[in-house]
Amino acid sequence: MMVAPAVKADTLYLNGVNGQIDLTGQVYIDPYLGGDNPTAMGYIFCVDPMHDSYLNTHWTVNETVLDTNTSLANTYLGDPGRVQYEEMAYLILYNMDNWGKSGALSQNQAIQAAIWYIANPGTNGNGYGQNNSWVTFAANYTSGDYSNVLILTPTGTPNQQEFMEFVPEPTTILLLGFGLIGLAGVRRKLKI
Repeated sequence: MMVAPAVKADTLYLNGVNGQIDLTGQVYIDPYLGGDNPTAMGYIFCVDPMHDSYLNTHWTVNETVLDTNTSLANTYLGDPGRVQYEEMAYLILYNMDNWGKSGALSQNQAIQAAIWYIANPGTNGNGYGQNNSWVTFAANYTSGDYSNVLILTPTGTPNQQEFMEFVPEPTTILLLGFGLIGLAGVRRKLKI
């Protein structure tokens, strides 16, 4: 069984946004569309309120696995920011689980504000707000396995934003593969 390296270099392509605006009414909120392929349209999540990124651009990033054994020295917050990254990942996972439910837009806005506040509490003056109940929710997160979370930190263009991305666990990929094989077998059986 292969194990992915804890940190690797790649290119991040920012291809789209979901069209929702944050609490300030000025910037788009997650999830953004992008990935390590010019035509990729996976969800990536902004965890950096201090820099700007623009659609249809790309930049070099370090992909750092957010697990307990990986150094976060190559990320914006570094190793001292591990709890902050885990809190942000916890909020994003919670938001993904509740995406599309009633009140999702205001919840997305508030969660994005909390993520940016957790990343840099000095952003309070920009409307990201420490009085956000999601900041308190994140502070009560349970430390867990975040090894399916990648932190995408710019390397060659340091003024670009840092993002998080979720990758399926190997068992999920195996189950999907077995399901596709099973569907192919059913389809072949029906043709006979």
